[in-house]
Amino acid sequence: MQNRQNAARYLKDAGKALLLGLAAAAAVFAVLFLVGLCTHGFAPLAGLDLARRGLFLVGALALLVSAGALLLPEKAASVREKEGWNARFSCLGLFGVLFCAAVVILAAGSLLDALLFRLV
Repeated sequence: MQNRQNAARYLKDAGKALLLGLAAAAAVFAVLFLVGLCTHGFAPLAGLDLARRGLFLVGALALLVSAGALLLPEKAASVREKEGWNARFSCLGLFGVLFCAAVVILAAGSLLDALLFRLV
């Protein structure tokens, strides 16, 4: 029974982290698409290309930060000790949340890359 409860808590935290990554990917996409659209003469393909490159960059940087959280567990533990963290994520630490979010951001960039490959 205890294992089921732990598994449910991990899945709930992973779902929250994936939603966090999806929200971050949507925000990065929206901002960079509008910037690319405005700076390249309102060409939608230029906006999509800039958004794709930005998603890959942000995803790679998130993976880099999550690796730092894995290599420096004492620094990541200080984040977990804050009261707001445990209210949002009961099982996952900083590494798990950043890793899940980075995977979603990179997946969004890959989907956009496949879309651009089909369009061009």
